[in-house]
Amino acid sequence: MVSMRKLIDKIRVNRNQREKLIKIVRTQKSEQREVLRARIILLLWEGNDESEVAEQLSINVKTARKWRDRFHVKGIKGLKDSPRPGPPTTFTAIQRCEIIAIACDSPSNYGYGTHIHWNSKILTEAANENIEGISISESSVRRTLEMNDLKPHKFRMWLHSKDPEFTERVNEIVDLYVSTPNNEVVICVDEKTGMQATEM
Repeated sequence: MVSMRKLIDKIRVNRNQREKLIKIVRTQKSEQREVLRARIILLLWEGNDESEVAEQLSINVKTARKWRDRFHVKGIKGLKDSPRPGPPTTFTAIQRCEIIAIACDSPSNYGYGTHIHWNSKILTEAANENIEGISISESSVRRTLEMNDLKPHKFRMWLHSKDPEFTERVNEIVDLYVSTPNNEVVICVDEKTGMQATEM
């Protein structure tokens, strides 16, 4: 029995869809995010798997997977941004930490190879594409940066962990602070100059 994931991996693109995708890639007026999504689908259609696509486009595997799945369900329309009706959304501490993590990383790792520094527009696009369950505006992204005194457009380099499980570990810690178990005490020990933890 073939799994649903295997069926999705073997993406199907008909002639009409392929022509539209190529047009998006070649048209100078196309937005960069639309070009990236179209290139993801075309590379998958050519037989590359999501890991190979991610490597070729310098993006996260989950970004390639997200737009592959959206195309599988909705076709070309699935590559458009979903509408954001209703009142502003409340964002969790973990989601805000993920925005900060993206802001502290290089734009090229999210498909913005022509940008050396983040600006609010592309940072918002990257957040909406890479953070699960989020739909955030530029103003909310700017507020998140201001609250944490971050100005990514003024920095040339960030020191950022390359640990593949870094995000999951940060999320566990943030969740512990935000949702401390009843009748439990959380103690944070940090190293300071001349004061290092030598015993556990």
